[in-house]
Amino acid sequence: MPTSQAPRFLLKALACLLPALSGCAAGPYEKAELEAIPSGFAIVPTPAEGALRGYPAYGTPISIPGQATEIIPYVRTEREWWFRDSDAFDEGGLSNLSSGHSRGDLPAAVPVRWHNAVVRVQETGEQWPLLNFRGVISHVWIPAEVPAQYQGDEPPAPRALLFAVTFQDTNGDGLLDDCDGAQLLMTDANGRNPRVVTPSGTHLDRVTEGGPKGAVVVHLREDRNGDGLFESQEIPVPYLLRLGGEDVAERFINADIDSAIEALLEG
Repeated sequence: MPTSQAPRFLLKALACLLPALSGCAAGPYEKAELEAIPSGFAIVPTPAEGALRGYPAYGTPISIPGQATEIIPYVRTEREWWFRDSDAFDEGGLSNLSSGHSRGDLPAAVPVRWHNAVVRVQETGEQWPLLNFRGVISHVWIPAEVPAQYQGDEPPAPRALLFAVTFQDTNGDGLLDDCDGAQLLMTDANGRNPRVVTPSGTHLDRVTEGGPKGAVVVHLREDRNGDGLFESQEIPVPYLLRLGGEDVAERFINADIDSAIEALLEG
């Protein structure tokens, strides 16, 4: 491995270990089960505009527990070479620094590299694309109701499906990668009704358990200066997302209270 790639390799390895080290509940899927990229291939760079190079690849259909639908990942790929980036989405940005860990009944995020996916009804063959816009899907969460005696023999039925998607070139470099802000896309438990549920001008950092039953906490970095760059000093702010609902995630702390607290610490 070239010396310049060693820190990135170690960072990726650490990110993969974080959910296990934190004692979090394991999700119903492992990364290999959600993989769409064939062995010896890698995801191609994703320009914000213009044609993508590479070869189309569909992954193995992924059954959704308790539903009559399945998800088939799609990605544009190219053969790996010694001097070619093995992960064109990973440019050292914040989308790959968060562990995506969870607690309780929210399985840990599974990192993926998809350009889209097809949701298909198993018996009838009815199908539709997950995304109706260009983007890169980088993580998948499957929140589920986990019985107290759950032994891991069968995946629990999900309450919704969650996907981290990068579809805006927020830093203006012409590419969609982990240096841009990621948004959260939610579908119903059967994969229908995909909708973006995080507000514009934010970057998805992680999703954790919390709030009332049937909801999760979405931690978002806010681009307060409007420069399109999401940096580590922009500390994530908790938002409430009700699973299966139609509303966009809402800030736990409203703007008036936030301003009042900040004013107490100014001058």
